[in-house]
Amino acid sequence: MTRDVPGEDATPDAAATPDTAVAATDEKHHLLHRHADESAQEVQAAADDAKDEKKKKKGLSLKTKLIFTVIGIGLIVGLYFWFRQMAPRWWGTTVSGWVHDEFARGVWFGLLFGIFGAALALILFLLSLHEWMKRRQWLSVPLGILSIGALVPILLTLAVVRWNTSGADAAKQDLNQFGPGFRGAMVVGVIIGIVVGVFVDYLLLRHHRNKTNPTD
Repeated sequence: MTRDVPGEDATPDAAATPDTAVAATDEKHHLLHRHADESAQEVQAAADDAKDEKKKKKGLSLKTKLIFTVIGIGLIVGLYFWFRQMAPRWWGTTVSGWVHDEFARGVWFGLLFGIFGAALALILFLLSLHEWMKRRQWLSVPLGILSIGALVPILLTLAVVRWNTSGADAAKQDLNQFGPGFRGAMVVGVIIGIVVGVFVDYLLLRHHRNKTNPTD
């Protein structure tokens, strides 16, 4: 009579347990790799979508820039013709109203606009250039615009004198009748303003050099 040995039948199950653990571990690694691959694919798809969207935006931006460029050129051309025809007429009428046909007032206003316009333009231009070299464009650009603005009265008077448009001719007649002394005084004022501006720029540059190199 054969005896049943206890635990003999359980041995295969016990031997199968490590194999089951290995299989479960392999399955787990497989799932992790699959999830990693899916995540990588999702990231790549998102990157491709973002790249496509960026290309679309870039294309729209280029189109928008072209439209704004055309509009800007049109505005510049329109302003040029307006400036050429209307600005000299307006300037002659305005100066004639200030002077009121008085020679002394014409000389006074001519010197005032000439001196301050030329001097401020040179000083502000130097300050704008200095700030630009320091990479402070947020301050350099407004200073540059102000330096150009200081020249506007001088440029308007020059347009009245040099141009041969109907607006300039009308302004010449207004200044001849009601603004005596203004144009000649402005020429003198511009010369004085240039001298003053150059002298102030020299002092500013000298101060900056002494501040940078105190031993010199």
